[in-house]
Amino acid sequence: MTKENSAGLGVFNNYGPRSTDEGRYSEKTREDSELEVEIAFHGNDYTTVTGVIPAGANLRAATINVVQAFAMTGTAPTILLGTSTSEVTNGLVISKTIAEAVGRTDIFSTAAGTWAALLAADTTANIVLGGTSPTIGTGGHAVIKLHFDIA
Repeated sequence: MTKENSAGLGVFNNYGPRSTDEGRYSEKTREDSELEVEIAFHGNDYTTVTGVIPAGANLRAATINVVQAFAMTGTAPTILLGTSTSEVTNGLVISKTIAEAVGRTDIFSTAAGTWAALLAADTTANIVLGGTSPTIGTGGHAVIKLHFDIA
């Protein structure tokens, strides 16, 4: 699959066959008081994943299912899912150990900052790499499921 962002506007053109699980953020269910968000990504498309979590959301569960192991390098590399521009302090942390092992893991305990409490404002979430000089191979595939109570 080839992905192109030639206009620089965050709009991507896709050429050739592609997986339906590539870099996506989707609200799976939304009722009056609950929201389930599913985020799927690969090592080559994690930077295209973004979405908005509404104000009043309170994270109550978070799991990652690593379908295909990632290959990460750097000093203490991590995958961070969190508030855009402050993912290190506001969000969830996926360690290298978790990312490089196929299986399902509870990551709720890694919630930090604003993600450890009721979100006061609509929050743009995305994925970045953490650590010192982190890199991730183009392989790897994971699905993160987030469950929120809505106030």
